[in-house]
Amino acid sequence: MKTINFFLTLFVKHAVFRRLQMLRNSIFLLILSLILFNRLYAQTQYELWGMTKSGGEKNCGVIFKYNLQSATITKVLDFDDQDRGKYPQGGLILASNGKLYGLTKNGGVNDLGTLFEYDPNTTVFVKKIDFDGKSNGQWPCGTLLQASADNLYGTTLKGGKNDAGILFVFNLQSGQLIKKFDFDGKETGDSPYASLIEASNGLLYGSTINGGQNNKGVLFSFDPSTDKFKKLVDFDSDINGEEPKGNLVQTSNGKLYGTTTWGGAQNNGVLFEYDPKKNKLIVKYDFVADDGQFPAGGLVLATNEKFYGTTYWGGANDAGILFEYSPLSEKITKRTEFDGAGKGRSAQGCLMQAHNGKLYGVTTYGGGSDLGVLFEYDISTAIFKKLVDFDGTNGAYPVALKLIEVTNPPTGGVKNEDQSNSLFSIKIAPNPSCGIIRITGALKENDKIDIVDTEGKQVNFDRIDERTLNLSLLIPGIYFIRIGTQIFRVVRL
Repeated sequence: MKTINFFLTLFVKHAVFRRLQMLRNSIFLLILSLILFNRLYAQTQYELWGMTKSGGEKNCGVIFKYNLQSATITKVLDFDDQDRGKYPQGGLILASNGKLYGLTKNGGVNDLGTLFEYDPNTTVFVKKIDFDGKSNGQWPCGTLLQASADNLYGTTLKGGKNDAGILFVFNLQSGQLIKKFDFDGKETGDSPYASLIEASNGLLYGSTINGGQNNKGVLFSFDPSTDKFKKLVDFDSDINGEEPKGNLVQTSNGKLYGTTTWGGAQNNGVLFEYDPKKNKLIVKYDFVADDGQFPAGGLVLATNEKFYGTTYWGGANDAGILFEYSPLSEKITKRTEFDGAGKGRSAQGCLMQAHNGKLYGVTTYGGGSDLGVLFEYDISTAIFKKLVDFDGTNGAYPVALKLIEVTNPPTGGVKNEDQSNSLFSIKIAPNPSCGIIRITGALKENDKIDIVDTEGKQVNFDRIDERTLNLSLLIPGIYFIRIGTQIFRVVRL
């Protein structure tokens, strides 16, 4: 019996020792990871990238970046008509290959617009596509969407079989652009202007500013897996608004929110909610002149679970406002009155929330040169700050712009980790992501998924299903996803 007790005691001690050794090793690895992550975070420069419609050396528009630490703006590139395109009306996207992609509305070989690539590491610009009218559309506006690992989706304002615009896909690997759908100018809509979004159900959603039964625009969905297009709503002006020019945004309950530039009870535009499950659109707010009119830039959902947007006109100075909308109270609160020279006027872009929790945006006019401004709004203190006056040299008249935040180490370039090599049995894509991330590979049934920020704090996210995560409620920036024993660095755009 003593012998048995001796071996039992020895076994327990050995097991405890092994457990303590494993725990020590795990703690060491965790501390080492946090040190490396914190060093990366400390060295990271945060830059806001965007484009202007005009200005620059040839007055064809520019790409610019604004450094949040040094508070300086730098012109990165001048557009020049045929070689690069001109007059961009939209923003840039940071694709999973670490390169930036965008559109110009005009210019190129046919003067009908271009799709381009810009590498922040090498500063090399490559024109990838010249739009030609009938076969691949003309006058592309808005911001491209990376909906799957190697595909960018977008639309053109006109062109295609019916000269009413097209929906297209651009493959990053092959460099080919394929037309997926021709708008017909009537039933399926005319002139898609706003950027597409990918919802949690895997469908793409967008809108047209004309066409439909009432010629006031439509809301539509597109299934990239089946190429199936479906018209969802006909806008009618008087009740549910007219001319939806801004991007849609999805909340954690699956509903989509957006605005129309015109229409509604006061003909000043509306803020609406669309439920994909019920295929029902409800107007949540009718804009009135004193509280802003003609919202043209869409909405952003901030981390305080409130929407923020801007209007083109209205307010005390008839220069537009920055507003806040609470889904709980269903009320609009005016947060800033644009005024012309001091704060800018006539905003046509979409706000974005940076890693510091503040909102950033642009106005198309106003400022010292009346060529637009770049501004900051702190939702925690309600303080508005003008950061840059566009002066022609650094750009002019930013239109339909949503800034993106790019993390840039001091040595230069955007660093994206390759998470497709053999060391990882699990892959996540797209990365960077605007919100929806899909997990592929050997995901175990009991694998726990956690997400932490660069300070090591756990953040909340929506796990739509076993392999789909919705990060849309997170502030744009760097996060670390732990899946079982593997850790992935992901950039939320």
